[in-house]
Amino acid sequence: FIKEVEKTCPYDIDAQHYRNMIAPLKQIKKLRDTLAHDITVISPSSVDLNQVHAFVSKFRPDLSASYAKAANEDLKAIGGIATFAFMLSVELGKLRMYLK
Repeated sequence: FIKEVEKTCPYDIDAQHYRNMIAPLKQIKKLRDTLAHDITVISPSSVDLNQVHAFVSKFRPDLSASYAKAANEDLKAIGGIATFAFMLSVELGKLRMYLK
């Protein structure tokens, strides 16, 4: 499916870029599952989010710098998740505009 989109899409579609989003998404899902099913966990920094931070800092270092100096690890985790979610929504919006 992605190969067909790459051939005809007017936007710059890079299949590897979308594949690179899978690992951060899995980490966010793990965090969601941990927070939802373990009442002893109350901190978003309890789950390792290194893939999320690496993805954001690679593709949007300006946004990564905005939360890198946060006061604590919880705020850094929330900043990374929010920034990644914003980036993901932009990419999915591009696909949606093309597929419409």
